[in-house]
Amino acid sequence: MLLVFASVLLLGVIALQNILIPALRTETISDGLFTDSELFWLQDTAYAVLAYALASTFWNTGLVNEILSITTAGALMLTAFTNTCKLLVDKIKPNLHVKLHTLFTIVMFLSVLALEFVNDKGWWTWLSIATIALPAAIIGGCQLFKTKLGQLAALGGSIAEKLAVLLICCWLISWS
Repeated sequence: MLLVFASVLLLGVIALQNILIPALRTETISDGLFTDSELFWLQDTAYAVLAYALASTFWNTGLVNEILSITTAGALMLTAFTNTCKLLVDKIKPNLHVKLHTLFTIVMFLSVLALEFVNDKGWWTWLSIATIALPAAIIGGCQLFKTKLGQLAALGGSIAEKLAVLLICCWLISWS
């Protein structure tokens, strides 16, 4: 039940940020972590709750599940930390937060997708495939039709990322 709550909380925070801060509608989810608004703490909180929910839900469900869920949880927390504390991280090396944030985001997406595929049964497999295929199709379509779409093509990455997170959360909700 905690995983359902955490997934819905994250989706709700992302939606709330997009409603209250119109500029975030065309940006990535991560941009909500370092907005000038105080709402970035809501996203950090949602990430922390989801990280805890992932690690605790998949605990004692097998070593592979435990490793993947803890990896996902850790990467999720480090993704938030590198953006929220970007000034601190950049004191180590200029723009280090961008590289670390990207690395942890990739690790988080790959580990949660691996967690999905290890646990897929029945229609969940199609949801996992959609989590990869639909965002890839959006990005590919935006690149392919860049000249026809104009400024809309630039939104492809933001739309694809938000769709991937929505589908991942749907999978987590259905699994629990």
